[in-house]
Amino acid sequence: MTTPRSSVSAVGLGTPRASNVSSPLQRGAEAMLLGKTTPAARAAEKRALTCARPPPRSQPEAMSPAGKSTGIHPPGATGPVAVPTEAAGSEVEHAGQSRRLCEGSIYGGAPVFEEMTNHLPSEDGALDDETARFVRQFVSRARGRGAHRLPRLALLLRNASSLGTSGKEELSQLDFTPVTMAEGLCRSYHECERVFRHFARGRQSVPVDALITVARGSLESGRAAIVREVWSQLDPQGKGSVQVLDLLEMFDIRRLPDVRFGRQDVEGARRELLEGMNASLSGGPDRSNDYALEESAACRRPRPVGDPSGGGPVSAPAGRPDVRFRSTGDARSEVAGRPPAFNPDAQISIGDFEAYWTAMSSGIPQDEVFEQTLRSPLTNYQAHGKAQAERLRIHPPHGGLKPCNLRLFGTFGDGSQRVLVLRNDEGLEHLSAAAGTGDGQFWTWGPKVQGEVVRRLQADGFIGLKSVQLRPF
Repeated sequence: MTTPRSSVSAVGLGTPRASNVSSPLQRGAEAMLLGKTTPAARAAEKRALTCARPPPRSQPEAMSPAGKSTGIHPPGATGPVAVPTEAAGSEVEHAGQSRRLCEGSIYGGAPVFEEMTNHLPSEDGALDDETARFVRQFVSRARGRGAHRLPRLALLLRNASSLGTSGKEELSQLDFTPVTMAEGLCRSYHECERVFRHFARGRQSVPVDALITVARGSLESGRAAIVREVWSQLDPQGKGSVQVLDLLEMFDIRRLPDVRFGRQDVEGARRELLEGMNASLSGGPDRSNDYALEESAACRRPRPVGDPSGGGPVSAPAGRPDVRFRSTGDARSEVAGRPPAFNPDAQISIGDFEAYWTAMSSGIPQDEVFEQTLRSPLTNYQAHGKAQAERLRIHPPHGGLKPCNLRLFGTFGDGSQRVLVLRNDEGLEHLSAAAGTGDGQFWTWGPKVQGEVVRRLQADGFIGLKSVQLRPF
């Protein structure tokens, strides 16, 4: 009896070779059994993998997955997972602990999710998973540039706005989409639409100040008090603003943690500080230029051409002479006439100072590190000021003038002679009106000072003194 062809094929599936050959057929059969062959099913699976949302699970029966979703389960594909009765109590307790950790303070301020919902809540009050993920990515991308990039981002948003007045600019959706896509804050038009709809709160525009406030974050009361205390030391007169040169003189960049531990050079830290306080005259962010400046600061490469802090000239030619006539000192004149990297006459207000350190606070988890970062740059100026104040004191620190001890030979009216001690010789060398008498040698003062010496000795109690001899003995 012969075996049918289909039966041989079915038996051959157990061999490795047959398994490799028939694996596409097996996958197709599995797809047909699972019902994923229709275009609608394949599109739903693709959307689920793109959204990467975890399956919905009820809280008492199972815990929500921690960490990033793997994107394996489409939305709604997996129902509630039943857990053993004896483990339900521990999972509920664990869920409560996780909720307390997630709702705790992050980086010294409110959590990012609460900041977004508190500042600009959505229209219906609820935030779906996709919109929440897009908004979190929007905020993280804005903060990931660094605190020194936020003023430039605010300027770009204000320039792109077509609604509102000066100082209260607002962005429409047509204004919001191009600038956020160009700056990398959003990655797709769908993402821009969801983020704008969340921030708009049902209106047709989004305030620029609200977007910058969300990106900057909040500053808790303890850290805000430290910032105000440091500002009071920078502005002791309470004028509300400090000149850039005065700030750089008092705030020692070399004491910042990134500079002390070698993560950044002094010039780069100064450039970021001034850029974050809106006092820099440099252009937009350029990774190539930043890398060239870091290499030149480390003395591994020369200064880039055109750099305001010592780069070579751009217009003046260098090398062999050409047929063109060059003026004398053209390279030196060009470098000297180059604009500075920052405006030395600019005024930094207390608002700019607090805004910069509010943005910096979101990246410093420990309160002690934040306080040390703010206070440490002022220690050198305080120590120098104290030492300089001791040098400029008008009166000596220990009492009055020390009395002298000049032994003179005096003659009294009755003809007696005694050895006297003069305790006050202040200004006597000037009465002689001659040069070379300020060396403390009283026998060089001459006869013009004898009358004043007699008067001072009589004031000390030597009654009847007639004359003295200004000579050593």
